[in-house]
Amino acid sequence: MQREIASTGASYVTGVGTTVAGLALNEWMMVFGIIITFATFVVNAVYKHLHYKLQRDSAEKSKD
Repeated sequence: MQREIASTGASYVTGVGTTVAGLALNEWMMVFGIIITFATFVVNAVYKHLHYKLQRDSAEKSKD
């Protein structure tokens, strides 16, 4: 059982290593672009949530 787990893990690591080593510069730029795009989306979503929360709190204070 342990050998099967080690063999499976080694094959996955080798597969990922081969894929990473086989990427050209333009493909790396595409990967980084996707990562940066996703990070920008997350940051915008967090700040938009905080903005709405501040507006809601401000509106509740002005009603009182």
